[in-house]
Amino acid sequence: KEVCEYCYLPHWRQFNVGDTVQDTRAHFTGRECRWCNGRLKDSIVHFSESFRGLHDEVISVSEGIKAELAIVMGTSMNVQPNATYPEMCFKNKTNGKMIIINLQKTPYDDVAAVRLFCKTDVFMKELMTQLDITHFDQNTDVREQWDTTDSSNNCTIS
Repeated sequence: KEVCEYCYLPHWRQFNVGDTVQDTRAHFTGRECRWCNGRLKDSIVHFSESFRGLHDEVISVSEGIKAELAIVMGTSMNVQPNATYPEMCFKNKTNGKMIIINLQKTPYDDVAAVRLFCKTDVFMKELMTQLDITHFDQNTDVREQWDTTDSSNNCTIS
């Protein structure tokens, strides 16, 4: 996803927008907004950066409070305020649950109903197998480009 620096219009992509970012801290992708011609930025929040989208933040808080289940995948849950959105499933309800799928430990491991130590792609492949999902848009699957060093297919549940 790319977002215009001026009008904040999101531009959804079926490719990794980060591939064209030359300065990861500036976030500019080299493309322009189709609405106002403003420069587009990736939507990644790096460590020590502030969340850049008030509209997205409002939606995240609202949806987090309504959710009974938060599935957290592929994050250390250390970037604030983003890390706090999943725990909102506990607000005003006694049955809220959180599932965390990540290689690293997170500050929220102790409150998770299920904690899996594995790669998200491995988890999703197994989930798709269990749900008998056999087809997805493979043009957007870049796992093999990212995952060239470790062919491990193990998940550790804690």
